[in-house]
Amino acid sequence: MDYIRLIKNTIEYIEKNLEEELTLNSLSEKVFISKYYFHRIFSAVMGCSLKRYINQRRLNRALIYVIETSDTIADIAYRLQFTSQTSFTRAFKARYGIPPVKVRKKSFQLTPQPVPNVLNRSMKNFNSDVIVDFTFVEEEELTLVGFYMDVNLNDPNIQYKVNSRAKTFLQSIKAKDEYNAFAVYFKSSDEKKSECIRTFFGIDLKLDNQRIDWPRYTIPNMLYAKFRYTGDLLHIGDLVVRDLARWMTIVKIEMHRTSISFIQAYDKEYKDNGLSSLFLPIRAVPQ
Repeated sequence: MDYIRLIKNTIEYIEKNLEEELTLNSLSEKVFISKYYFHRIFSAVMGCSLKRYINQRRLNRALIYVIETSDTIADIAYRLQFTSQTSFTRAFKARYGIPPVKVRKKSFQLTPQPVPNVLNRSMKNFNSDVIVDFTFVEEEELTLVGFYMDVNLNDPNIQYKVNSRAKTFLQSIKAKDEYNAFAVYFKSSDEKKSECIRTFFGIDLKLDNQRIDWPRYTIPNMLYAKFRYTGDLLHIGDLVVRDLARWMTIVKIEMHRTSISFIQAYDKEYKDNGLSSLFLPIRAVPQ
């Protein structure tokens, strides 16, 4: 089953029918799947319940109506399937921090959000649940040369900062041979800096006969759960962390006690189509 296409079609339908009754039963019947399994698929792909998603998209549409129309708040509430103006206002304030009347008076400026993008990735059925697809692999010890950075995935300019540092690094070593690039993300030991992830960005180019001033890092021989994603972790980090948290909860595999949180590898496939590998250290492959 193509879980991603299924949810993309569902999201398109929801967006076109926000003013109609939308329930787990009605949506699951449209795709001929039991409501329990459909809910698992939706939660796995989108990271939230169907009910919460529909509520957020209705409030987003309500925000557009509040800003762009002269419809009363009550009319907007009932139009979008809220049971009363009071319940709508309560939900609107919980979502945006202010009641809709203040938005209409232009006391605050809010921006409607586009339909969320559903990232293409392989999903699989595992013990009657749905998780991101994976394989088990053992990788040999690998020495990288590169640089350390503290990465804040919430920083909108982080990709530019990393790319600038990487450009300086590559120019300094004058790499001519083919190489693979890696990002090694480490576990945080300081709760105050939990929003930043200590990271080593490096390449596997052999530089034994070349004097360099850049640091090296050796990834030890370990077992991993391997995942495949389209896109850079600096752009899809929140989704990846969510996927892996769900995966660990459902698969229940003991993690390797190491300073490495996970590794992302950028090989030829990444250069060709943006597909990279993500490695999560594990203690043992289950029998």
